[in-house]
Order: sequence, then structure tokens, then C-alpha cells
Amino acid sequence: MLINKVGKLTIVGTIHVSMQSKTILNSLISEIKPKIIAIELCEERYSMLKSLRSLNLRSFIKAGILWSLFWLIEFILSIKNETILGSDMLQAISQARQIGARIEFIDMPMSRIIQMLKNLPLKEKISLIMDSLATIVVISIKRKFELGFIKNINDFSRLFKNKYPFLYKCLIDERNNYMAKKLKSILTSSNGEVIAVVGLAHVEGILKNLKL
Repeated sequence: MLINKVGKLTIVGTIHVSMQSKTILNSLISEIKPKIIAIELCEERYSMLKSLRSLNLRSFIKAGILWSLFWLIEFILSIKNETILGSDMLQAISQARQIGARIEFIDMPMSRIIQMLKNLPLKEKISLIMDSLATIVVISIKRKFELGFIKNINDFSRLFKNKYPFLYKCLIDERNNYMAKKLKSILTSSNGEVIAVVGLAHVEGILKNLKL
């Protein structure tokens, strides 16, 4: 987990499937008591997180095979690590309501991301499907999956970018730029402390785009 404080903005980089991220986030929000909590979610993804039990085949067909595979990997990892998928985001939203902070969803709409993924080169698409299926098998077999590869995020991001340059642009670069613009708008139009809760892989890129 990474915490970067710049002026009135605190960017918290979490691991979405880690109970530790949820615990640290809880303490941080209680301490800072921000006026605004910005979340790496869009309205559609938030609705999906709230209704995980009611997801059906139609939901996965609508999301597309690539997004469904990403979701399935995170879902299995959350089970293996005895937490709830997106618990860090849901925790932040719950606390925002408790302290009366304004909630801002700053991530790119899921439908727009899915649309970009349709242009994924065939080579990357095939490789990604094979790698995702292999990952699902490995993490399903293991009793508990270690998150060390996620914690060493710089090396992991570099490998990911080299193997999947187009996918990296869609999932990381484009979203970093989008979230940075949303945060700039929030910071210039409001007073008081702001906490932004995003995935660990997005922190460095958002800070670069903010140029703070």
C-alpha cells in the first residue's frame, strides 16, 4: 500500500484483494477526516460490486470475455485472501458516508474501457486469454495466494507493459490520465482535504499526470 500526500490531496494506493489495505485505509480516513473521498470506480462498477451475488451470465456477456477474466481473477484472489472483492473501495465509501464526506467516482466508465478493449490486437488478445486461464488455474489450486508480485508493483507493471503494450495503454495509461483530470477538477473546485483511493498500479501515473 502506498500513501502520497501532496498539499490537500492524499493518494492511497491499495491492493483490491488485500484485507490489510482495508484496515490501513480505515485508520487513514478516520485520522484525516477528508471533505471529499475520490474512488477508483465508475457508477457501473460500483453497482456491480454492490450486487456481486446477483451477477449472472448476462452480466459477463455484456462485460466481454477479457473484462470477465480480469474480474474472475480478482474474485478468486479475494476469496483466497479471505476478503471481499473491492472491499477497499466499499470501505472508503462507507466511511465517507459516516463522516459526511462527498463521494466522487473518478474512474473511466467501464463501457468506455470495454469499447477500447475491442481494438486489442489479436496477438495480445490470444496471449492474454491463455495467461488469464493459466492464472485462474494456478490461484484456484493454491490454498492461499501470496500477493508479493502485486506489492512489487514497478517490476510487475514493467513486465505487463512490455508484454501487453496496447492493453497497458487502455487499462493503465488512459485511466491514469482520466482520473488525474477528474482529481484536478475536484481540487480546483473545492476546499478541505481530499483522499483518492486507487489501485496500487495507478498511483505513479496519476501523480505524473497531476504534475503536483
